[in-house]
Amino acid sequence: MIARRLVIAAALAVAGCASAPIRYYTLTPPGAGQSGPIRQIELATPRVPEGLQRPQLVLRRSATRLDVVETARWTTSFDMELQAALAYGLATELPAGNGTLPALRVASALRQFDARPGVGVDAQFEWTVSDGDAHWSCQRRLSQPASGDTDSLVFGMQTLVRDAAHQIALSIRQRHCPSL
Repeated sequence: MIARRLVIAAALAVAGCASAPIRYYTLTPPGAGQSGPIRQIELATPRVPEGLQRPQLVLRRSATRLDVVETARWTTSFDMELQAALAYGLATELPAGNGTLPALRVASALRQFDARPGVGVDAQFEWTVSDGDAHWSCQRRLSQPASGDTDSLVFGMQTLVRDAAHQIALSIRQRHCPSL
């Protein structure tokens, strides 16, 4: 009887110590990497705020509080996630070059990125496009609503980054910053 109670107590102790599973997320939507030829673009790794340079998701809980979620992580570093998602977005937005279009260089920075559970995602992107002869710099504030669970919030982040890629592609096609 004592042995049975010890086994039950040990099982309960182990169950109580079990941690939540780590879940991995990506900013790149399903099917990324399956597009055809694209215009030659050199996309520099985006600059991101230092507080986001970590594998864990960072969520804004209030005006003064950020939470680093230990059980929700990016599949790679956040800046690389952002670069891959922007590259995919540009690949879907811009036609393939025919050899006569100049190569482009795009440098970008994420100045603000707040993911708020139950509210959504707010971001400020800045980018500079250079084509050898000209260059132009743009910025855009974007928002995307999202529900409270992490999966929905990350989907909102994916949508917001896709919108940023659209704005960058628009500036490339127009050769100036898009109107608001």
